[in-house]
Amino acid sequence: DYASSVAREQAKVLLAKDAQNLRLWNAYAHMEAMYGRVDQARKVYKNALKMCGSFEKSAQRDKPLLVFSWFLLELDQIFSASPPTPLEPSSFHTLLHLLLTASEDAPFEPLKKKSLKKPPSPTRILQARQRFQSFLSSSSSS
Repeated sequence: DYASSVAREQAKVLLAKDAQNLRLWNAYAHMEAMYGRVDQARKVYKNALKMCGSFEKSAQRDKPLLVFSWFLLELDQIFSASPPTPLEPSSFHTLLHLLLTASEDAPFEPLKKKSLKKPPSPTRILQARQRFQSFLSSSSSS
């Protein structure tokens, strides 16, 4: 519809002026999801996270926000299905990949289709758990 196309164009104009603003990318993805364009929202999240690795460190501080917002979008897609469907292994692996990505200080790597069939390595899960624990203990002591 007209309002959504105007909003999309405005978002693109703003992103052209401030492409390293991950909060703006997040708002754009939220807008796409609100208008029912979930696949487009996923593309926005994926592209922003892929580009994020080339941003200045200060611009990357909102990476966890972007990852967690994408995580919530995927979770919402799973639980808003009517009738509710059981959690498929591929959906579970996508959610787990997003959580692990949020803990990592590395460039974002989209999950490949063949990776949807197998879980992440136990080492990666353990490292993420340790990083989250470290983050939580440092934030609670401040």
